Amino acid sequence: MGGNYLSKPILYKANEINFSHLGLGVLADEVSTPVIEERNGQFYLEMKYPINGIHFKELRNDRLIKVSASHNLKDQRFKIIRISKPAKGIVTVYAEHVSNHTADLPLKPNVEYTGNAQSALNIWKSNIVDEHPFTVYSDISTTASGIWETGEVESARQALGGVRGSILDMYGGEYRFDNYHIGLYQNRGDDNGLLIAYGKNLTDLEQEEEIANTYTSIMPYAYHQPEGADEPQEITLPEYFVDSEHVDKYARRKILKVNFTTDEITTVKELRDRTKRYIEENNVGVPKVNLRVKYVDLAKTLNYKDLAKVEEINLCDWVTVYFEELDIKVKAKVIKTTWNPTLERYEEIEIGETRASLSQSINDTVDGKLEYIDQRINRVQIGADGKVKLFRSIDEPTEGMRTNDLWYRPVGDGEIEMYRFTGEIWKLEKISGGLLGGTIDAASGDLDIINMNANNISVNRGNFVELALNELNSDLFVTGNELRYIHRKTGSETRMNANGLYHREGGTDYETSYLNDVITVTGLNHSKSSPMWVRVPAPYRDKNFTAVVAFADAYGLTEDADYENLTIQRLVCFVDIPEIDYKEGWVPLAGYSYTKNIRTGSRKYFPIQVQLFIQY
Repeated sequence: MGGNYLSKPILYKANEINFSHLGLGVLADEVSTPVIEERNGQFYLEMKYPINGIHFKELRNDRLIKVSASHNLKDQRFKIIRISKPAKGIVTVYAEHVSNHTADLPLKPNVEYTGNAQSALNIWKSNIVDEHPFTVYSDISTTASGIWETGEVESARQALGGVRGSILDMYGGEYRFDNYHIGLYQNRGDDNGLLIAYGKNLTDLEQEEEIANTYTSIMPYAYHQPEGADEPQEITLPEYFVDSEHVDKYARRKILKVNFTTDEITTVKELRDRTKRYIEENNVGVPKVNLRVKYVDLAKTLNYKDLAKVEEINLCDWVTVYFEELDIKVKAKVIKTTWNPTLERYEEIEIGETRASLSQSINDTVDGKLEYIDQRINRVQIGADGKVKLFRSIDEPTEGMRTNDLWYRPVGDGEIEMYRFTGEIWKLEKISGGLLGGTIDAASGDLDIINMNANNISVNRGNFVELALNELNSDLFVTGNELRYIHRKTGSETRMNANGLYHREGGTDYETSYLNDVITVTGLNHSKSSPMWVRVPAPYRDKNFTAVVAFADAYGLTEDADYENLTIQRLVCFVDIPEIDYKEGWVPLAGYSYTKNIRTGSRKYFPIQVQLFIQY
């Protein structure tokens, strides 16, 4: 089977503290034991074991399995949390890394921290309510301060990462869990010089999709209202778009419309120059890396020298991906690894952008009930120039603002006030039409509004021509025939007239009031710190869709041999709304059934089936 005898998993009792011996036995007859670790995410193993194996009857929840997890993480210990029902004579043993014990330990009430990351970790360690074996280290010198409030931080694990104000949220970095030692590093990995050639002998469906979706060119526009003009003028380029340097490497152009109104563009030259900077700053024409690579595939494509570098690679390392057909090189990070402890090598590595992390998995439930969060409240967005910040909150922003930043303050009944930061104070510049008293005279040219309540509009029918209401990312036009809403970024538009409601994408009209889909999701057994990511259908991507999940079936319970002795203690399912990736269409789901065995007192988690409702 390859490897040596001691590279096989070893089983220990739940309360074992000495791991220098062979414990309850070596699980030499295991079928496979892949160890999966994600950057700032999950760390677990899934062992396949035969029911006629030597130690099958010794496999029990809470017992420990010792096994290597990477080139530089040897003798790691994993706690068994679930054993599946046999299928074709094989069971699957699910075990989580012992560092997850932090999820079972609460902190003392309202712990305050300050200083660098090492100081915060020391405070974290000394404020865990029970005795524990954890040690901590960090090389991050950034300073911060905060408080882990009792009602916001349910466990020591969440204080590490999982809620706003957590250590990962405040200091950044990359965690490395070595049994009970927790290290937070500015950069956990290195650049070992590995070059992976993506092309004829190495392909991946998701990477192919990323290449196909790569924009090659930018079509810019901006709105500017000259002094004395009655309405804003649209500025575009006579050549319409600007190509990136890589455009000739693709079979055809893929053009993205970008709105530069917030840059206060006044001339065509300014618009062209800003577009060229945007292309350079955002690597337009360079594919985003999203690549899963198996060792056996790499072995076919790399020479002996480069293959040796693969033997040394670790999680969070940087590698260079070379797209052969495009002649483009891109630096990317290893964000997930699947380790084979028997062969002592990686079976698969994932390279690209991380989708889930401790800091991205924020619990939004109160007493198990889903709490809907208005995306406009307490949010900070970045304008197209990458500089101007858009604050959306009821309370006045007091940190992080710069001159010309905007604050949209909701004041009830859908009305909004817009303030611009002068460098010293927030100055009120625009208000909703509904906040204006008396009669509104739009013809005077003095009215500066964000939106207008229909109850405040009074016009002479014979003189009504057109009303244009412009915001940063969209335009609303009201004529005598229809209402037209243009989305500047995508160029799409929505129109409502006597014939119905229409949505236009790419020159095609869709007669629809909304899009609606129901997605059935099975095997959901994920916590808030490591959610399951579900991708919505293409029509919803890059749109501000709504996602709601509903419980459907607790089928996982019936697979357990002790089914008659189980009682459900908790049934959980929710969408982590603030962390939805609207642009790419990824929705994070958390859910599971939590049970207790009334005979033995042991606790278990089981997968559930849910239905995800998507609407736009």
